[in-house]
Amino acid sequence: MKNSPRLLRLVPVFCAAAPACRAASTTSSDPAAASGTAATIQSPEETANALVPDGLRGELSFEPYVRESHAYNEPIIRVVRPKGWVSALPADPLYTGWKSAGSPDASEFVVLAQCDGACAVHPWEAQLTKKYFTAEANDTVLDRDTGPGHGLMALRWNNVSQAPTIMRVAQWRDAKSEYASCAAVLQPRLEPALKAFEKACTSMVVEWK
Repeated sequence: MKNSPRLLRLVPVFCAAAPACRAASTTSSDPAAASGTAATIQSPEETANALVPDGLRGELSFEPYVRESHAYNEPIIRVVRPKGWVSALPADPLYTGWKSAGSPDASEFVVLAQCDGACAVHPWEAQLTKKYFTAEANDTVLDRDTGPGHGLMALRWNNVSQAPTIMRVAQWRDAKSEYASCAAVLQPRLEPALKAFEKACTSMVVEWK
């Protein structure tokens, strides 16, 4: 499964990125605030944590993460990631991907800035829609949401035994040479937490260069 060409296409192995979306408790401007009632706004990690199913609460939680730029044209990406997961590629300190455990069927979470081998301005929307947000015939689409400059796709491969759930979120600007990507490969045991992983990735805030 790890060496599947399609899996490598869905979760590429190179690039950089990272800015921050840090919400906090604040006071609303609505009438309730005038009476002294404070409206609490959850931070991205709190929102993701609230979506973790009860059966996984003891082992899965999320924390803020900033992926700094490692090249002049790479964006900075702020996102939340699974807490306590270990590097999926320890030999490469620039690879920002993590796995859930030391087992062969570990789930993975990856945050990258990518240019798909040609770091130049592209019509990203058409390219990424075809690459990431179009399902193949045997896939089961679990969630999909696309629009100008962003996309989300979650699916399960029907033609693979014990198939993982693949979730990808991307943001792009056609005037930029790279796009930002957040992805998770969830083995069946963690599929019930799909919405928490989606929330983690859709919290992504990109500081373009």
